[in-house]
Amino acid sequence: MRIGKLTDEQLESLVLSRLPQLSSKTLSGAGIGADCAWLKTGENLLVTSSDPITAGGSESGTLAIHVSCNDIAACGVQPTGILIVIIAPPSATEEEIVSIVDQASREAGKLGVDIVGGHTEVSDCVNRFVVISTAFGVVEKGSPVPLGHAKPGDKLLITKTGAIEGSFIAANEHQDKLEGNPDRLEGSAPSTASFAEEAALTPRSSAHFLQASGKTSKHHASDGLITPPLTNPPRRALPILPVPITANLIEYLLK
Repeated sequence: MRIGKLTDEQLESLVLSRLPQLSSKTLSGAGIGADCAWLKTGENLLVTSSDPITAGGSESGTLAIHVSCNDIAACGVQPTGILIVIIAPPSATEEEIVSIVDQASREAGKLGVDIVGGHTEVSDCVNRFVVISTAFGVVEKGSPVPLGHAKPGDKLLITKTGAIEGSFIAANEHQDKLEGNPDRLEGSAPSTASFAEEAALTPRSSAHFLQASGKTSKHHASDGLITPPLTNPPRRALPILPVPITANLIEYLLK
């Protein structure tokens, strides 16, 4: 099979169509373009999302916190807890495991998120670190639930910069290619601090966005999904910008 995410067709036929029907306790579950699940818990709603970091390299712990917490924040919900699974290859050192845990602890502390559990093991099933995080947050019933989907003719509002996470990974893994190259990221890889500042979303602003009339969905475009259909995107931070959505963009927008 091709390396990478399953296509929408594969995801539907191999996974989604084989899942059991959702109970009345779940408002929204697994689906194409659905990063978060919404579950009823008494008088509140539990919002949760999982993501793997498979190519994070030396910053896997940093990325693991932000990738899942941003999914929650994109729904206008403050993430409060996170579980982390670390699967290390046999070649890993204890120092590398400590580094990943320290990174995750540092970033979780900045976001006010508790690391409440997880799992750590060494396995010959992997040849590099795989770090999986599951974040969650709780909101009151009646809060906006972004269950809509983008359609051709809608407008795409972009904030910050596309491909923040993917650019950070590529820059750190290929820092030697950036040295002495002033036209590429000012000649050096971005710092962990600058990445974390750019990557973090604000749940409050996301909630205001969702409450505004006419907004159907919000998506965390961390690893670059707006780039293929939009040619020559600005390299630096973008203001909020209305962009016509084409049918070609839907393939990327709802993954």
